[in-house]
Amino acid sequence: MPGRALQGVGSAACRRERIIVEFIAGIRWIVRTGTTGVPRRVKAAAAVAAAAVALTGAPAVIAAPVATAAPVAIAADPSSQFDVRYGATYGVGTIRWHQRSVDVDYSFKAGYCRRLYAFAHDANGNERARRSTSLHCDDVSSDTWNLPVDIVGGPRYVVICIADDDDKYVVCEQYNRP
Repeated sequence: MPGRALQGVGSAACRRERIIVEFIAGIRWIVRTGTTGVPRRVKAAAAVAAAAVALTGAPAVIAAPVATAAPVAIAADPSSQFDVRYGATYGVGTIRWHQRSVDVDYSFKAGYCRRLYAFAHDANGNERARRSTSLHCDDVSSDTWNLPVDIVGGPRYVVICIADDDDKYVVCEQYNRP
């Protein structure tokens, strides 16, 4: 190595450095060829380096080039908050938009006897999926619904409704895909 005087050719430091250089060369070979197999000389070099550390007590510094691929940007699925209220009844939560479905995480407090509905619609306004709670009377519940809309682009909008005990909608609100 330029600018550095090597110790005696037979010295332990020189042997350790040669082993480290072989180890690094083996790692470069693995990165270059893309193989998962490790050459025997790399295994041997690693074993000798580990033994040298164990015998001398001095940690061997091994610096190998790191082959990293460019980070892949994965965009998170968009989400929308919803809040639908009617008197003492409310449904609040999050709508998580996916490519071919939508998840509705909700908390529902029923004043009197009520149901919470969610409807997923495509770009043409056609209802593609629906879910509802059972009839709840003066209690609180929470859950997650998945509404599959197996078309390219998934649902365009979701309608959240509260229905009374006769299953008549008392309030509905539309939430568009962001």
